[in-house]
Amino acid sequence: KSKPVQPDFILRVIERKRQFISFKIAAGQDQQKDLTADFLGEWGNKNLWGSGKKFSFSASSKYAIISKLQNIKNRFKISLTEPWFLSTRTPLNLDLFYDPGVKSVIQPYRIEELGADVSLTREIRKTTKIWLGGSFQQINIFDISQAEEIIFRREKGINERRKLNLNFEHDTRSNPLLPLDGSLTQIYMEDVGGFLKGDNNFFKIVGSWNRYYQSQKLKKFQVLASRLKLGLI
Repeated sequence: KSKPVQPDFILRVIERKRQFISFKIAAGQDQQKDLTADFLGEWGNKNLWGSGKKFSFSASSKYAIISKLQNIKNRFKISLTEPWFLSTRTPLNLDLFYDPGVKSVIQPYRIEELGADVSLTREIRKTTKIWLGGSFQQINIFDISQAEEIIFRREKGINERRKLNLNFEHDTRSNPLLPLDGSLTQIYMEDVGGFLKGDNNFFKIVGSWNRYYQSQKLKKFQVLASRLKLGLI
C-alpha cells in the first residue's frame, strides 16, 4: 500500500507546566540524635527555555526535635540535565552541592562540604551503552587546629572522595526481568584519587558476563543461566 501524502488526522500536543515546586517533610533517626526531622524544598523547570534542559534548585535542613530543637545539617543543591551535549544525543547530568556546616555548644567546630557529580550517557546502539562519570568532594573543618584536624579526620572517618568512572554494557537479553536467551556483558572501571587527589588512591576494574540458554531438552530447568565475574583493585 502506498503511504498517503497527507494523513487523515490532526495531532495536537499540549505541554505540561514547565515549572514545579515541591516540599517534603520526613522523620528519622541520627547517629547522635534520637529523633530528627528533615525539611526539603525544591524549585525547578522541566523544559528550560524550551530547549529540553532540566534545572532545579533545592534546599534541605535537618533538625533534632527531642529535648531541644536544634539545627544539625543544611544542604543546597543545583541540578542540571542537558539532553543534547555537544549537539549529540548524549545526556549530561550535573549536580552541585554545598553544606555550610553547623556549629553548636556540643560541636564547637564546623564542617563545610562542597562537591559535584557529573555523568554522561551514550547509547551506541539499542543493545550497547557507555556511561562516563566523575565526582569531586572537598571538606573543610573550621575552628580546630591543623594538628588536631588530622587526628579528628581519622577518628571520624572523614574522607574526601574524588573519582572518575567508566561503565560499559552490552545487553542482548530477550527480557531484562525474565531472560530466556541472550547475554549481558558489563565492564566497570573506577579511578579514585590520581590527579584529582583526595584521601584515597586506587584503580578498580570489574567485568561480568551473563549467558542465558533455553532448550526443550531441559525438562527440569526451563532456562540455563551462567555467570562469570572478575575484578581487580
